[in-house]
Amino acid sequence: RTPPGSITGTPLPNEKLLFFILERLQ
Repeated sequence: RTPPGSITGTPLPNEKLLFFILERLQ
């Protein structure tokens, strides 16, 4: 599992929300 912010290297709040939404849609 890839933790939020690992793609850009910086865990931005909006990126965490994006990852959360993507995981919920799966």
